[in-house]
Amino acid sequence: MINRQLLSICIPTYNRVEFLKESLDSFLADIHGFENEIEILISDNASTDSTKDVVQEYIISYPFIKYYRNAKNVKDENFFIAANLATGEYIWVFADDDKIDTGTLRFILTILRNGNRSVLILNYSIWNKDFSEKLKESFYSISTDMIIQGGNELMKIFGIKIQFISGIIISTQLNEKFKKQDYDQMLEYGFSYSYAIYSSLTEEDQIQFISKPILLYRGYNSHFSATNYYKTFGLGPAKMFENLLFNGYSKKSLLEAQNIVIKDYLITECIQRKLNKENLYFTVPKLFIYYYDSLLFIFIYIPIVFFPNFMLRIIYMIIKRITTLNG
Repeated sequence: MINRQLLSICIPTYNRVEFLKESLDSFLADIHGFENEIEILISDNASTDSTKDVVQEYIISYPFIKYYRNAKNVKDENFFIAANLATGEYIWVFADDDKIDTGTLRFILTILRNGNRSVLILNYSIWNKDFSEKLKESFYSISTDMIIQGGNELMKIFGIKIQFISGIIISTQLNEKFKKQDYDQMLEYGFSYSYAIYSSLTEEDQIQFISKPILLYRGYNSHFSATNYYKTFGLGPAKMFENLLFNGYSKKSLLEAQNIVIKDYLITECIQRKLNKENLYFTVPKLFIYYYDSLLFIFIYIPIVFFPNFMLRIIYMIIKRITTLNG
């Protein structure tokens, strides 16, 4: 019988060789003693920088690293290409610009050896671009580990927040259920991987959430224009919820996930962009088609959009001043 690795770490990359080196180095600093249980697979999306040469240098010293290169840049489809290279029992698609904390691999491998989970959700801290400053200690506000039963319960609690690809480990069996037609339709919105997970989960699948932040996310590494932000975090989730309702998800769980989108993404971003004097009137008719039945959207989001920017800035400054004085 051929020994199968427990964990395949699959890193899709494109023209970010310096970030990739930092990511690889964080794994290599933590992998001692587990080399026979782990493989690291690099899926190069036809980079034009020195990615290939740099990875080949790593392979000389670390034979558990393997390099693959696409003939052309296939954009987000590379996430799925990377995952399908895996030979391990579990698949961890990891962004080329993030890092792991010390002790993460021992911690994760212990869980994988002792559990029968379809998905692990990992918490993470948020850092600035060069990892010199921690911006947020923990992305998730949930402070205890959880076992979640089935896709509907996962949807109610986390919704689209599982979109952070480095924070998801899945079983090979779940990956084998992914259908190309499922994720193809979500590629343009940036939710293809999380949608593939949701569309493949059943109510028998168990998901484990790890509350301790064990990953380091390189935050603010890209900037969305207002148009792209609302396409990604407004239209994208709406399309995903619509499809999942057709695929058997409960309306209740999807409505709860929709409220997470409106509260934590649309309203929060709307306030920030209006403070920066951006005009967001155009978002209302685009989003209304999908969110017209949401009280949060009708009575909070829309009024904020049309609220005068200068008054919003005054209120924000007053609240900030009060907070400072009370602190």
